[in-house]
Amino acid sequence: MLYIICYGVINMLIMSTINYYATYIMGSTGAATIIMAVYLIVAIVATILTVPLDKMLGRRNMMIFSAAIMIVGKIWFILAPYSTGAIYLNTITFAIGVTVAFIMFNTNHNNVDDLVEWQSGRRIDSMVSTVDNLASKMVKRYFFIHLYHISHHKAVGTPPSRHSEKFPVISFVIPYSAGSR
Repeated sequence: MLYIICYGVINMLIMSTINYYATYIMGSTGAATIIMAVYLIVAIVATILTVPLDKMLGRRNMMIFSAAIMIVGKIWFILAPYSTGAIYLNTITFAIGVTVAFIMFNTNHNNVDDLVEWQSGRRIDSMVSTVDNLASKMVKRYFFIHLYHISHHKAVGTPPSRHSEKFPVISFVIPYSAGSR
């Protein structure tokens, strides 16, 4: 479940900051569309290639490969954040790494489900899927509520109160705690 929460947070942060980056760093609002199109195309290709590569390299090596790809893609971007080539390389390597990691973690979930069923005769895949789905929805809810509070206070011109800052965190943590038991 922690992986699903981290995955959701990372995706929400990336998707919410890409327009800012394209507009103010790259100087083109249209660049966000191109960046997301590159991400989508690479993610689709990575999805197709992940299973054969997993069989060829093995699960552990495939996870190390995806982490290494993401790290290598960040180096140029960190050194030259204004470079168009750096952002596209970062997009490509991020798409590969995230797609491979997501598929591998879900495959591991399925393997654990099969192992538990084999040992106990009890199938738990629906329970795992339900908890993961809850975690995913809670991440989205937290971000949307938080973004609403930020945009509301900017539009009205008032600083956010301490209550409005804490409310989204509380509304995220309580259902998460209940769902993980």
